[in-house]
Amino acid sequence: SPRLRLGAVGDYASKPLVLYDDNGDEAVTIVKHQMFVHVGGSVNLWHRLRLAVSLPVTVWNSGNAGYLNQTFVDAREGGGVGDLRLAADVRLLGEYGDAFTLAFGTQVHLPTGDREAFTGDGKVRVTPRLAAAGDIGPFAYAAHGAFNFRAQDENFNGEAFGNELLFGAAFGVRTAEDKLVLGPEVFGSTVVSDSGDGAFKRRPTPFELIFGGHYTAGDVRFGLGAGPGLTRGVGAPRARVLASLEYVP
Repeated sequence: SPRLRLGAVGDYASKPLVLYDDNGDEAVTIVKHQMFVHVGGSVNLWHRLRLAVSLPVTVWNSGNAGYLNQTFVDAREGGGVGDLRLAADVRLLGEYGDAFTLAFGTQVHLPTGDREAFTGDGKVRVTPRLAAAGDIGPFAYAAHGAFNFRAQDENFNGEAFGNELLFGAAFGVRTAEDKLVLGPEVFGSTVVSDSGDGAFKRRPTPFELIFGGHYTAGDVRFGLGAGPGLTRGVGAPRARVLASLEYVP
């Protein structure tokens, strides 16, 4: 029978978009505080196919306007919505609880956000992805790789901008009769521009680290995590805090 999952994730970032001068000093904090609440749900069909939808809602967005290299950079205050995400994933190998499972899927971002408020691209994005995960005794792991096709490819403040490689990995330890999972997660992206100038350079390659946990109580699962940006890449915050609530009957 179909398995339904509903949830919300609060996502707060401190200084996720900062411009630096030639000396590496902070010049303009375009986005100083940004908080989304991602609301959505998914349904699992035939124990193999997952369909999902998610909408990020901006509840806090603030920053400063200013000049950098004689270019005026504006900031947008207030709330709104981000780009609506539709996703489908199919499990190719393994079963839940196995030492190795593999899945392939695609996520489509619809341009419902505000580009000037840095909550959307203004154009459709398509992101095919490959994910692996497994359980080995009390340990759990997951990893993913994806390619983000972006129609929006204008450079930002002289930095490469456009198609991206996305990647991440997580590791956890199950405890409290498997109700609690604790561990770190690292994730990032890098711009793959037409000229190849952006790949794995510092500014177009944001990296983040989150340490957190999930606790399952019956049909409800709670999550909490926090961590820093590891680089000064565009979009990497000084710090990020995540909190989640899921209903999984």
